[in-house]
Amino acid sequence: MEGPEVTFLFQFGLTRDTVTVESSTLTLKTLKEFACDFINTKCPEHGLNHLFERLLLFKHDYSSTNILQLITNATEVVDETLVEIVLTAQVPNEEVPIRPHCFNCSFI
Repeated sequence: MEGPEVTFLFQFGLTRDTVTVESSTLTLKTLKEFACDFINTKCPEHGLNHLFERLLLFKHDYSSTNILQLITNATEVVDETLVEIVLTAQVPNEEVPIRPHCFNCSFI
């Protein structure tokens, strides 16, 4: 059984498009997944790694002095919300730190 839908806008730089999803399926995780799909569709040769981890999602709130408000709960996204996709400059580090070690240690 389908529930009510929510229609909102994604914006990434100068690229903007409308998205309609079932509101009951919308979580922060699925919102970020939709944002990744949006970027991959609109900019297929972006070459960015760790895209999901680098996304920050903001909603435009024109009644606030700080127009961009960080989305902390998917319920903040309602009909006609403009969701701004921002990439962090910091790439998540998955490298294992290298520690000094000794191959030829003699214990004599």
